[in-house]
Amino acid sequence: MARGGAQRNPAPKAEGAAEVAKRPEPPRGKQPKSFEDQLFFSRIRRRAKWVFVFLAVVFMLSFVLFGVGSGSSGLGDMLNGSWIFGGGGAKSSTPGIRKAQKLVTANGKDASAYRALATAYQAAGRPDEAITPLVTYTQLKPKDSDALLELASLYGGRAQRLTTQAQIKQAYPLLGAGTTFLPDATTPIGKALGIDPSVQAVQSIESARINDLSTKISTAYADQVGVYKKLVVLDPQDASLLVQLGQAQQQTGDTTGAIASFKTFLKLAPDDPLAGAVQTQLTSLQPAPSTMSKVPSTSGN
Repeated sequence: MARGGAQRNPAPKAEGAAEVAKRPEPPRGKQPKSFEDQLFFSRIRRRAKWVFVFLAVVFMLSFVLFGVGSGSSGLGDMLNGSWIFGGGGAKSSTPGIRKAQKLVTANGKDASAYRALATAYQAAGRPDEAITPLVTYTQLKPKDSDALLELASLYGGRAQRLTTQAQIKQAYPLLGAGTTFLPDATTPIGKALGIDPSVQAVQSIESARINDLSTKISTAYADQVGVYKKLVVLDPQDASLLVQLGQAQQQTGDTTGAIASFKTFLKLAPDDPLAGAVQTQLTSLQPAPSTMSKVPSTSGN
């Protein structure tokens, strides 16, 4: 019986060295993943570097093809030969501007060179930069009324653009950033917490920028007033110049000067189509007549 049992349940044979050698070894490069490696954020961290690489490539392409952050229009400027890395190249690479700048450099007293430079800047869509050469031109040619009118228009356009910038900044929501989730400043907790220092810093910076814009706006309108006064001297019978002068004086806060300009206009051109509007504006600027003298006395004297 023992012999039969032994035959029915033979003992497992020991594996030979050859069979062990044939057994495939597990790959060395792959190690079993730990629990931490399988977590979501761990996997995100391993792939984050590729996200940054992708974003860098996108930024580079947007910079080259579309000119994002370069101050140019990107590939179009490159094809036209007017784009230089760094953003400042497009400003000095316009052919008309370069040519006029060379003329100004060659002869600083050539009025036509400054006129050409101002025209080139305007043609390039850079009106603010056209002001300086046009001012020089009008100094060399003080009786060119057309150039003076153009200069006055440039000052007015600059003032309007600056005004738009100031209005945007005043409405910018960043000035109130950080206060959305804070308690009301009138509550005890709000008083204890006070204002976030970062918000105060942002408000201070934005306030300084708005003040700077306000100063530049006033300067632009004051310069415009100066140009219109020169034009009035050149042609005192041109009533339309007085309307423009009065409007510019209003923008600078010179109410007395604006009233004088509007009155002179009405004397020169009482039948002008603008006379009604000017009279209405003049009435709004002048103080209402006092009625104290019309009140009857009740003292009995």
